[in-house]
Order: sequence, then C-alpha cells, then structure tokens
Amino acid sequence: MPSASHSATVSAPIDALWDRLAAIESWPRWLTAPYADQSVTLAPPAPPRAGTELVLKGRFSYRLFARITDWQDGRL
Repeated sequence: MPSASHSATVSAPIDALWDRLAAIESWPRWLTAPYADQSVTLAPPAPPRAGTELVLKGRFSYRLFARITDWQDGRL
C-alpha cells in the first residue's frame, strides 16, 4: 500500500500545536504538502475521532484518502 509522510519542526507550546493539528480542515492554509494544499474534508463531519475519514485534495490530479485509527484529545 502506498504511503505519504510529511514532517516539520516548530517551536510552539503543545496546546497551541494540538489546537492547530486538531483543526484538520484548516490544514491547507498552513500545510505545504502538495497533496493537501487545496482542501481537507472530514467524513463524518467534525469533531474528528477514531474512524473519521479524510479526503485530501491538492495540486495533483488525484485525491488521497486517510482514516484516523486512534484519537485522544490533547495528545500527539
């Protein structure tokens, strides 16, 4: 199965970082990955939880799909 990864280093308090990561639909505003720079949608809609599916659309002609397998509020 194909996989994709993206990493970055930031200096920020963990609470601020979690708030930004947990706001999944805002990722295109700050994530520079070409596979998710146009939209990220959730199914079912927010709030995200285990089992939520993400559809990532970017500059490529295809969409990527992902599923959250584990979710614990406030934990990275």
